[in-house]
Amino acid sequence: MSELQLLEKNLDVFVQQNNLKPADAIQVKKQPFKLLRHYILYLGTYQDRHVFMANTFSGVKIFNYHELLNELKTFIPEKIERFIGTFHERKEAVTRALMRKDEDSYNLILNNCEHFKNWVHYGTHKSEQVTNWGKAGVAVGAAVALGSAANKSKGGAYIGLGLMLLGGLAWALSDDENNIPAQQHYPNKRRLK
Repeated sequence: MSELQLLEKNLDVFVQQNNLKPADAIQVKKQPFKLLRHYILYLGTYQDRHVFMANTFSGVKIFNYHELLNELKTFIPEKIERFIGTFHERKEAVTRALMRKDEDSYNLILNNCEHFKNWVHYGTHKSEQVTNWGKAGVAVGAAVALGSAANKSKGGAYIGLGLMLLGGLAWALSDDENNIPAQQHYPNKRRLK
């Protein structure tokens, strides 16, 4: 059995064991440190093959099995984030995902895989990870600035203020729906309940 055939068999088992349905998201973490969460959407089957999609450094793409195999060598599945909604809303979510296929606008802070997953699931463009990293930047920057000011270190205080500014900016932009053109991502501005 080839590596590709084994992957197909393992994907069948994975989909069945986890009762995956179209628009469900698989949260994976990068090895070995597992610091960042990455999201891969399951879109169902097409021509008897499972279809997976994600917003990656090379853009929003549907993975062929070779690409998916490479992803799974780096990322380990951690949990399933179920799409909540009716059958019709699930179909709309898959359509929303497919509308962005081949879009080349990945940005770690403004448009990452979590932004994409949340847009497909909820119609909102936000990233909890970016929010949390932004908050951490503000907190660390404040600590560095205060500590440096107490030690009368202007350079350290400026570094701390810079970290605060960058963290605050990331935090503010983490769920800003206006940071990408509305017509590209929100053709009808409809939101799922």
